[in-house]
Amino acid sequence: RKARASGGVSRAMISSQTRQTRLVVFGVALHALLIYAMFDVHFLTPLVHDIEPTIADFAAPASRLVIIVADGLRGDRLFEMEDASDPDTTPRTPRAPFLHGIAESHGRWGISHARPPTESRPGHVALLAGFYEDPSAITKGWQANAVEFDHLLNQSSSSWALGAPSVVPLFAKNIKHVRHRMYGPELEDFAASSDHAALDTWVFDATRDVLIGNVSLDEFENGATIEKEASALQGHRVVFLLHLLGLDSAGHAHKPAGDAYARNVKVVDDGVRELVAAFEKRFASDNRTTFVFTADHGMSARGAHGDGDPECTETPLVVWGAGIAVAAADADAAAAADPACASRGKNAPTPEQAWGLSDKNRCDVDQADVASLCASVLGMPPPLHNTGLVPVAYLDPHLPQLRSGAAVANAAQLLAVYRRKTIVTASKSLRAFLAPNGLKPYGPLALADETLAAAKGAREAGNHDAAIAVAQTLARDCVDGTNYLHLYDRWLLMGVITSCFVGWIGVLCAELCLGGAELSSGEIGKGRSRVLDFVALVVSCAACFVLALRQAPVTYYAYFNLPVLFARHCWHAFARTKTAGGAKKITKTPTRHAQRLLVLLVTAALTQTLCRAFHDRAVFTGLFAVTAAWLLVWATWTAATLRGDRAASAAALVAALGAGALAPFTSFSIDLEANPGLILVGVACTAAIATFAHFALRPLDLFGDDPSDEDGFAAGGKRRPGYALLVVQLSLLWCAGLVVLTVDSLRGAMASIPGWLHLCAWVLASGAAPLPLLSPNRTLPRFVSVFLACATAYALFSVSYESLFYAALGAACLAWLVLERFVQKMRAVQGSFPGGGHKNKKNVDFERVAARRGANVGDARHAVVFLTLINAAFFGTGNIASVASFEISSVYRFTTKFNPFLMGGLLVLKVLIPMTTVAVAFLALLKLQAVRTFQLYLIFIALSDAMAITFWFQVTTTGSWQDIGMSISRYALMGTQVVTVLVFLGLADMYTRALPVNGVRASVDLKKKR
Repeated sequence: RKARASGGVSRAMISSQTRQTRLVVFGVALHALLIYAMFDVHFLTPLVHDIEPTIADFAAPASRLVIIVADGLRGDRLFEMEDASDPDTTPRTPRAPFLHGIAESHGRWGISHARPPTESRPGHVALLAGFYEDPSAITKGWQANAVEFDHLLNQSSSSWALGAPSVVPLFAKNIKHVRHRMYGPELEDFAASSDHAALDTWVFDATRDVLIGNVSLDEFENGATIEKEASALQGHRVVFLLHLLGLDSAGHAHKPAGDAYARNVKVVDDGVRELVAAFEKRFASDNRTTFVFTADHGMSARGAHGDGDPECTETPLVVWGAGIAVAAADADAAAAADPACASRGKNAPTPEQAWGLSDKNRCDVDQADVASLCASVLGMPPPLHNTGLVPVAYLDPHLPQLRSGAAVANAAQLLAVYRRKTIVTASKSLRAFLAPNGLKPYGPLALADETLAAAKGAREAGNHDAAIAVAQTLARDCVDGTNYLHLYDRWLLMGVITSCFVGWIGVLCAELCLGGAELSSGEIGKGRSRVLDFVALVVSCAACFVLALRQAPVTYYAYFNLPVLFARHCWHAFARTKTAGGAKKITKTPTRHAQRLLVLLVTAALTQTLCRAFHDRAVFTGLFAVTAAWLLVWATWTAATLRGDRAASAAALVAALGAGALAPFTSFSIDLEANPGLILVGVACTAAIATFAHFALRPLDLFGDDPSDEDGFAAGGKRRPGYALLVVQLSLLWCAGLVVLTVDSLRGAMASIPGWLHLCAWVLASGAAPLPLLSPNRTLPRFVSVFLACATAYALFSVSYESLFYAALGAACLAWLVLERFVQKMRAVQGSFPGGGHKNKKNVDFERVAARRGANVGDARHAVVFLTLINAAFFGTGNIASVASFEISSVYRFTTKFNPFLMGGLLVLKVLIPMTTVAVAFLALLKLQAVRTFQLYLIFIALSDAMAITFWFQVTTTGSWQDIGMSISRYALMGTQVVTVLVFLGLADMYTRALPVNGVRASVDLKKKR
């Protein structure tokens, strides 16, 4: 019998583990799908193919176009005036005198507003193709086009693309008439000692080399000759693309406010001046060249980019040459004015004193508008997939045929996109299929053909202003109409995705109620089970039929069928709890229904508070301050009442200090200035906390698993193990601080960083990671060892106050463990003494509980605290909802060579370190509480998904680009957190697996002396 019973238990455990594994794998896949749903619902690729080509019915004022893209250049840093060395005698001068002079009196200028993600690839796609690339294309590789699209270089007769190997191939690869020249990737170095301007000088030199007729070896091997290249240069519709990476590298290394960045601006300005002279010399000043100077994105004060911060989205635009207006010198300046290009954004109206430029001559555009402007001066229609509006105000008002022709061509191209989009939407939209009248067209475009004909007629009649007005109105309506069709199924899909989240949360609740038991149809009645299964099958088949008929993406099948699957599972589960008493574990918990409702309300309020913290980090400051105050009140009340426990009260006071120590950090600025001294203060605090824990807390044996070992050589003959390891880890921590101090000193002196210093950083970080596995298998020394190991690596990533934040976070986690232990003991005593006998503490013996128990409602607080602390680990030193908030100089102790994947991986590791420390504390706590980890994990996932639903409805495609980018980041990062918490718990499990389950049970011996 015992053997059979043992075998049954073993099979039950295996079955439970298999079920848990299946649930986890399914949950990971589900959340990956729901993250991707954001692109299916909100950010589908805007491209439609088979668009009818249009023509440009006007003469081209230019034969060649030169597009100069200064990677990472902020608009304000280009246009600013600089203070003279002697401001009393010398007036302020422009930082970029040549381009400033062009903007002031020889062309038109403004701010080009980029859209997040503010990265090089999306920025160049917008500038050259006229549309904002599907954000999901970034995941398909930086150097390979995710989708085929038309662009200016593709439309040209001959083109040259010169610059960085990370950008040039995007527009030159596999296009025969596009020549390209790139420098080696080894030149892309973010080290402070690097000559970043040399990258731009290389591009200018290479362009002049093309103009004088030199043929590179690669071009010669591909059949190029001097004669062929000279003939190509003399042709029409010639495009030059110059990508200048120096400013981006200088900004990452020295910040945009630094002198090195300003010097690089001057190098670029000088290079443009010399380049213009070279073109005039090569083409004998034929006045057939148009120059466009702009940037793909800007840069934040932290030296980063990627999000929708105005410093990242506001880039300069200076245009001059053939076919371009000269607003400041034009006698017909009023005709060149356009309300559509009024100044906007952070620097609007123009700070005329700071920039030395007039706001009335400024013309702001969206970044995608630049492509249609460039196409106009070459006499081409906009690229096929263009969604931008041609900024007519940039075109010469003395060429009315050009201005009206460009406006009409732009309207015709956008109308062609709308027509094609209408056909595609009518054939594939689910709403259009379900609606009785089919697709509802966009109202303002009901007479689009007549409107276009009217614009053409006005132009032919010589009424160019009327033609422009009509064409621009039609173009805007086409953009709105295309967007209307693009989002035609949005609200239907949003409701379906929400039902997926709600259904999944229901499955998690059912799993908690059932305690992992398998469902059996016999327990709920075969008849009802079959009816339910039949209904679910019919609904699922009907959904699949409609989706197949509309040729919906494969992901739609999952979206529409998952709610059916979840509803069926929940009905079975909760029906079983009613008929078979499967929920006895839950219903027999000591918490009453009113308490459960209170816990639910508090938990819901907290999740929404955390959602708000994604918008404003200061919410965490308030949350920790309130927590500290509540712990102080609780400690006072506990110590004052007869039923209290003074040890628990003391632990609450320490926990209040820990929460209070964390509170200030989320109110600090995320614009981190290098401060090695502050890093060393954080290292010292970390070392002090670890030393205090080892020598002051360990002798108290707070967790009952750390007895002293007999040692004849130790003082008193007793010593706890782990002393030698503590010394080693403290030494590594201080060595990391020394590496930080040395590297930062070299960077401050603009000196090169030797390779052996980078090697030391790698050795320290990687060498510290496995050391906690050598610590004693006891709660306090193991956690302290993990705390020190992570602190060593984190110090190497720190720029300012991060290491100090980590010290406070580790102290708060340790205080959390201690407080929960004392509360656990206090409750064990209160539950064991009959008739108030708990006043006699000497009657109590504590016994270790080695068996895991099921979770009860009160255990939800552990998941809530874990959720709060793990989000605080994100927000403590940066804004996780903003990609650009993480300081790229954090990786300079490891590498300065440009490698986006390595640098990105290191920044992710910086985020992981404090989260892993919190996860270790969480798993150690669950072993102290003897609670099943998986059930608390399910509670955590349910809470996270409740937050994800809130962020799902906050995703937006309207408003400022900053609002759009931040809404994307919040939802994507929250969904990613739900998935990657498995990684954190997996890493934490490596360190805590050897710790024994160490619960507490109080026993009473009333015969003991009091």
